[in-house]
Amino acid sequence: MARMRETGRYTGPASLEVDDSEIDVTVTLTAWIEVLEEGVDGLATWSGSMSGPGPAPDIVGGPHTLRLRPEASGQVLVTDLNHGSKPGWSARVQGSDSCPF
Repeated sequence: MARMRETGRYTGPASLEVDDSEIDVTVTLTAWIEVLEEGVDGLATWSGSMSGPGPAPDIVGGPHTLRLRPEASGQVLVTDLNHGSKPGWSARVQGSDSCPF
């Protein structure tokens, strides 16, 4: 049975590029590799959560570009947009290409 091995974490500011605009967000992301058997790595993936101030933007789906800093970005799919009862919003993100951190 395969198990997951964490390979990295990033928590901090980012920007989400949607159509022709950028949305300032805060992200908590984790990267991992599926270990098929001892010494044999399988699929690498990354995912996490994203939040922002104000009303929830129309961002479900994608792919969208998530930029962690000018030279580090990755493509994400946005799911589970939560409007919440307090100001702001949150969503789940799933990386769809190479991990940017």
